[in-house]
Amino acid sequence: MNTNALRRKDIVVPLALIAAVAAVYMEYKYISIFTAFWTVALGMSVFYGAKAASVFNMATAEWTWSQYIHQAWFNFVCSFAGWVAAFYLSFMRRPIDSADDYFMLTFALVAVTGHLPLVMSYVVEGIKDFLPGLRAWMARVFQKWF
Repeated sequence: MNTNALRRKDIVVPLALIAAVAAVYMEYKYISIFTAFWTVALGMSVFYGAKAASVFNMATAEWTWSQYIHQAWFNFVCSFAGWVAAFYLSFMRRPIDSADDYFMLTFALVAVTGHLPLVMSYVVEGIKDFLPGLRAWMARVFQKWF
């Protein structure tokens, strides 16, 4: 049995939290839309912080406790950053009409779905692969000039 696979019970708590907030908001209007939004945002960020390794089938068998803590913190922060961007676009900045807004929308969608850590690791790896070539090119250019 794969212990890293996402089990049905793993999603129950976040979905129950979302359903409870939505039911209270729609039926009784006791909470504001902002409270509902931040409750869902916090619940889903905690979910991605705690369960991202299971969601994305990461091999965690050899991880130390510090790697688990780092991964949980990193995934929580990245997901919550996406919710902050989504809040800004949804409630503070309407309509979406500039390139900056579309960039922030893309950022929010990538982060909220838990993919921002993966995108960030690809960017860092790309920069690390790019720098030696840039260094060699600059050495050739400066060698001609000096």
